[in-house]
Amino acid sequence: MQVLIVGLYSRWTPHLETDLELAENHLRAGDTVTQLSCERDLEACDIDPTHSVRACVRCIGRRNAGLRALSGPLSVRRFPSLLTADDRLALAQVKTRFESMAALRAYRFGSFDVGFAVQSSIIWARRDSDLELAAVADDVARFMRSACAMYLAVKRYLSEQPTDRVYVFNGRMAPMRAALRACQELGVECVIHERGCDPEHYSLHVNALPHDIANTERMIRAAWDAPAPDRNEKVRIATAWYDQRSNGGATSWISFTESQERSSLPQDWDPTRRNLTVFTTSEFEFAAISDEWSNPVFADNTAGLCDFVRAVAGREGVHVYLRMHPNLKGLDNASTRALRALSVAGATVLAPESKVCSYALMGASEKVVVTGSSVGIEAAFRGVPALLAGKCYYRDLGAVHLPATFDELVEMALARDLPVLDREGALMYGYYMATFGHRFRHFAPRGLFDGEFKGERIKASRAAKALWPAVLRARALVAPRPSSPSDD
Repeated sequence: MQVLIVGLYSRWTPHLETDLELAENHLRAGDTVTQLSCERDLEACDIDPTHSVRACVRCIGRRNAGLRALSGPLSVRRFPSLLTADDRLALAQVKTRFESMAALRAYRFGSFDVGFAVQSSIIWARRDSDLELAAVADDVARFMRSACAMYLAVKRYLSEQPTDRVYVFNGRMAPMRAALRACQELGVECVIHERGCDPEHYSLHVNALPHDIANTERMIRAAWDAPAPDRNEKVRIATAWYDQRSNGGATSWISFTESQERSSLPQDWDPTRRNLTVFTTSEFEFAAISDEWSNPVFADNTAGLCDFVRAVAGREGVHVYLRMHPNLKGLDNASTRALRALSVAGATVLAPESKVCSYALMGASEKVVVTGSSVGIEAAFRGVPALLAGKCYYRDLGAVHLPATFDELVEMALARDLPVLDREGALMYGYYMATFGHRFRHFAPRGLFDGEFKGERIKASRAAKALWPAVLRARALVAPRPSSPSDD
């Protein structure tokens, strides 16, 4: 096989190590492997939106150390070397200034949904889905130029070099999504890698983002329908996954509930009331994926949730608890301020730092409302009616109620006889989440963010840290002046 690895982001474990794992597997199979690299060529990336020399040095140093650990040679190409004069002329016409976030989201460069991709990277970097465009205008311009350059570079490589498969990390982030869209445009198989069910596994997604709802649902159903193991074993595995989460154990990501006080409920909890809990989510990773993630109930999640609490609290004996996601702790943005300031008779807001146990709260509630949090499917598994006012992977598995409008959401929330749905979908989801992915052969994780590849931790050498800053600055002095981008 002829394989291309788009290896731009080398600071993060286990993602660099997954690049290396894939390269090692192909080299041992006798395949030809090329890595597309960045040596401070991107103006902005998700690892370092500000483009600092220090961050670039660490990234380049780790990548080079990792490549030295491979069992065979591979070709390394800097992506700007692929760009032709025509490509650079096209880049000079890339729009970098926009009148609104909506205009940014709608902007496309060829077949590349670059506006969505750039917005996604910036939201994730800032941990804020309610950004003012003026405050991030320079970030938008840098990411826009970087992503479009990557898109053209990958297209150029694929048009000139026979390639059977391309590997890309994550795929959501602007320069990475550029590579995916280039592959899709030219009909070359693109495999996105991400974390798997636990640190021992990585996942592969063929020609689709890991965030693709429809594709993920297909994978969930395929895993459940597979002949082995038998149903009883699948149910056991799924149940163990839900139990691990409710006990504060980390699976594929950090546990947000381990600092909470087990079994604790709010001080004003009254079991004689009809208690309904709204669980918010952190939207940073999913706020700008595609229209597939557009909320069918709320035009704006924060405003919609506040309106919902006002519409339901105090009616027909209902007390509403709004549990802010623990991942929002320490964040000060328009959304967190609006939720913290929400003051309604018959409602209680629980801040992200609250020690109240989310699982105790879920289990004691008459029903729960979520916009995408995994709490929705976990409640369904535990026999608590769950209302999903948003999009997520488990939406169409049949385990949660799906109000189509705001009024229907309010009606369901106030209903006294809302049924518990069949939990088959919850079992399917739990089994998949406990088992998805491929086991590492050459990488041994030591937790979620550390580990050894072929017996060694991949670190930039002292010599690389000393040498590369001077190399990068020297290159900057002799680099050609870029064309001014169009603001039309």
